[in-house]
Amino acid sequence: MKYLLIVILLLILWVYHPWFNFSKTLSSGDWPYLFKDNIQEFQLFPQSSFLWLEPYYNFTSKIGVQLFPFSWEVAEKIFWFGPFIVISLISSWIFIYSLLLHVKEFSFRRLFTAIGSLIYVSNTYILMIVGGGQMGVGMAYAFSPLILYLAFNLMSKRSSLKIGNVLLLGVIGGIQLMFDPRFFILTFFSVFISIILVNFIIKLNFFKIFYAIIFAIFISLVINLFWIIPNAFSYKDFYNDAVTAITIHTLSFAQFSNSISLLHPNWPENIFGKIGFMKPEFIFIAILAYSPLFLLGKIANPKEKAIIVPFSFLAITGAFFAKGINPPLGEIYIFLSSIPGFLIFRDPTKWYLFIAISYSVLIPYLFSKLFKKVSIISSFAIIMFLIFWVFIIRQSFFGKLNGTFNPQVLPVEYLMFESFINNQPDNFSTLWIPTRQRFGYSSIGHPAISAEELFNISTQSALIREFSLPDTENIIKQFEVKYVVIPYDSRKEIFLNNNTYDENKRLEIEKSLDSIVWLKKIKLTNKLIIYKVAFD
Repeated sequence: MKYLLIVILLLILWVYHPWFNFSKTLSSGDWPYLFKDNIQEFQLFPQSSFLWLEPYYNFTSKIGVQLFPFSWEVAEKIFWFGPFIVISLISSWIFIYSLLLHVKEFSFRRLFTAIGSLIYVSNTYILMIVGGGQMGVGMAYAFSPLILYLAFNLMSKRSSLKIGNVLLLGVIGGIQLMFDPRFFILTFFSVFISIILVNFIIKLNFFKIFYAIIFAIFISLVINLFWIIPNAFSYKDFYNDAVTAITIHTLSFAQFSNSISLLHPNWPENIFGKIGFMKPEFIFIAILAYSPLFLLGKIANPKEKAIIVPFSFLAITGAFFAKGINPPLGEIYIFLSSIPGFLIFRDPTKWYLFIAISYSVLIPYLFSKLFKKVSIISSFAIIMFLIFWVFIIRQSFFGKLNGTFNPQVLPVEYLMFESFINNQPDNFSTLWIPTRQRFGYSSIGHPAISAEELFNISTQSALIREFSLPDTENIIKQFEVKYVVIPYDSRKEIFLNNNTYDENKRLEIEKSLDSIVWLKKIKLTNKLIIYKVAFD
């Protein structure tokens, strides 16, 4: 069985092997690319309202690129992508193994723990999250099993609610809160649900445990006062629009068949709004996960029941809420969205956390009950499961995933553009039509402006018309625009037609700008089109 342990580790490493190319950047989706000049402008402690993870983001960027110095391609992997893999593996392993210790008389606990970690680290939900560059969410996800382990440890008699254990829970919770407050809330919500359900099965010192976890949450909040306080005073100005602009009706992508099967609705293309067809093979995951419920009547050990009941409940709760407003009973999510603060979960797929944690526990537990001894049958069954898992996420093994799983070399055109801008002594802006490409250089002295945002226009035809209006010249002057740029869409994420790259859309803009008398085309590269503003 030790060979199967090695196979599982190799499978996980193969899924994430595109991240190990240190000559290419993983910039994609929400994950940016930073030039050294950008990082030099960072402040370790921002002066106004900022995102919770911004100090970590700024601090690690400065350490990686200025102090050592590494390239951004290396620093992003050392401080973000690499830690995600390591923490996810260790966190899930510790948690799952601690629960399987309650299952007696079977021979390969480590192997089943590894299967649980495989499920947690490489399911379609987390692959779509980190593939889309949402690394704050990814890091918070990585810490969730560790927090559950520490919370469950408070329920054991060995712990005796030692203050050191409570402090550790508070510190780890504080780290997770720094990366993503929504996952912090969901993780501790799952902790309280588990405590209540376990208390019905095994008599706990309920109130002492409850108060200990409340104290741990208080510690987590104190650790994060550095961003909570400045943001508390700026909530209405900075976040109210963000919470209400995109509603649960827009973001309820998953159907119940998706969520209960641990299938992300955007798998595998990971294109916002493009919902894939239901893949029936994923139903087998749900069948495996809920099968332990049929064993409840035959299990005498209450500690094993304290595994099945809470995590089955968490799984079905997560599956129900992850579908958002979709049937069945989608009206419940609509009602909950009217409660102040609930719209932080306007993206219902965050509830997939419950499903991923629960399935990574319940499926290994089922195997531990079915295969108590090493045999040909048990070995064959485990091998078949691994083959099945490879099949359902096969796109990750065959290089078919996009985003961060498709790393790229920084295009030479954007290196030339950065040098071209920085070699000019004066301060000015650049205007990008329709929007700035992720590798487009921008700095405090040379800010990049998106035409879509400047003119508040989202359609290309309307943007083209805007440049034929007399007032456009005045607007350009007002924002001190010196160059107008049509981006080289190296990631094929700007000039799209029905989610497919369309070169004709870029050519249409170029043809239109060529006819504008106050724009003079500059030959810098063949792919990045630049115009110098030349007013009379």
